[in-house]
Amino acid sequence: MPTRNDVIQSLQFPGIYALAPINTSGDGRYRITYEFETAQPGDLWYSFTGWTAFGGAEKAAVRAALATVEQFLNVDFVEVSGASDPDLNFGKVTTGFGIAGLGGPQYSSLNVRITRYDGFAVFDRTIGLASGQQGLILHEVGHALGLDHTFEGVPLDPAFDTNHYSLMSYTDDPTPGITDTTRMMVYDLVALQDIWGAADFNGGDTAYLGPRVAGIDVVWDSGGTDSLDARGWGRGVELDLRGGAFSEWAGREDMAIAFDADIESAYGSAYGDTLIGNALANILRGGASGDLLRGTTGDDRLEGQTGNDTLRGGRGADVVDGGEGNDTVKGTRGRDTVRGGEGDDLVKGGGGRDTLFGDAGDDDLRGWRAMDRLDGGTGDDSLRGGPGPDTFVFRPGYDTDTITDFGNGNDSLAVTGFGDAEAVMGFAREAGSDVIFDFGAGDRLIIEDTTLTAVEDALTT
Repeated sequence: MPTRNDVIQSLQFPGIYALAPINTSGDGRYRITYEFETAQPGDLWYSFTGWTAFGGAEKAAVRAALATVEQFLNVDFVEVSGASDPDLNFGKVTTGFGIAGLGGPQYSSLNVRITRYDGFAVFDRTIGLASGQQGLILHEVGHALGLDHTFEGVPLDPAFDTNHYSLMSYTDDPTPGITDTTRMMVYDLVALQDIWGAADFNGGDTAYLGPRVAGIDVVWDSGGTDSLDARGWGRGVELDLRGGAFSEWAGREDMAIAFDADIESAYGSAYGDTLIGNALANILRGGASGDLLRGTTGDDRLEGQTGNDTLRGGRGADVVDGGEGNDTVKGTRGRDTVRGGEGDDLVKGGGGRDTLFGDAGDDDLRGWRAMDRLDGGTGDDSLRGGPGPDTFVFRPGYDTDTITDFGNGNDSLAVTGFGDAEAVMGFAREAGSDVIFDFGAGDRLIIEDTTLTAVEDALTT
């Protein structure tokens, strides 16, 4: 998959890419004047013939296209009339050779920063722009604002050179059911925002309940606490919060998150879902069926809820809770809290100091390399701490638990609710190479391959 910089380099004209941005997200909105021309303008370096006036509906279509660009770019388009040097010239001309439209920039620079910018977008005079040509208009506006074709200059990876990713491609989107190519795509947004800065847009708390448009919905959201929310959806979904990634709401990639958009949470449907987090502190919550939840680098909270779920926390300090069902939950890297919830679960730590809870059910708890705390909860559980000094917890009502690697790294045993250390050791006996505590009422703790002396030395109450 292309990196962010790969995309920017491929989509920007080489001269634009080599220079510093014209505007940034932290600056004020950059004022871009434009004019609908009826004759060859003096400031347009290309010469065209057959100049034809735009109709009123055609002008409205261009204005509507520019309004969509203002939603994600830190610019204001200002229409002028009779100006000697507008920033953008729009025209209807004789293009020739069956060309529907042309566009591009002209600029000068001081040192490494663009200091003067002009652009143009012209369309063949025989094409009516009043309706059905939004994709053509935006394609030429993209050229006018600094975007090249995806296959020119430094070409984009051919696997991504389609309208699925960029309106500047000549290759149709191959995704079945996606035929609408009338808006800027996710690669176009990041390449243009790198030149002009990103707009403040949708700054409040927003829940995205599915694609808002036919085709692919590109989500640009500059603030607030936001979510992709499929709780009312009638099928399983794949929701990916990462910038530049696509989500599937209807069995195909039909929503993309802009590269610099921050979406904090994802909520699954009542069916089998896949939820993937980003670098923020995410909430990922599955639903009633078997879900796959995967955090990445933030301090995330993952909740499988009901169903047989698989949860992986990622690199941050995560809270991972399988909920009801027979789940596989893992903290991976970071100092995580990992809960199996109800059901027979596989609960795994990672590289950090993790706290593992089996909760109800017959669970398999596995720490890893650091100082982990393993608490099986109710049910007949198997506990393995792994390398490192781990702590194993046992309380009344925990049924029969088995510790399989006690002493592998100076482990400790925390047994509470049965009296002081002397009273607790009174329940213990050696059986072959194991130590067995029989506390009565169905509570037993089996510690494999150890001795009474080693257990007593490690016991806390």
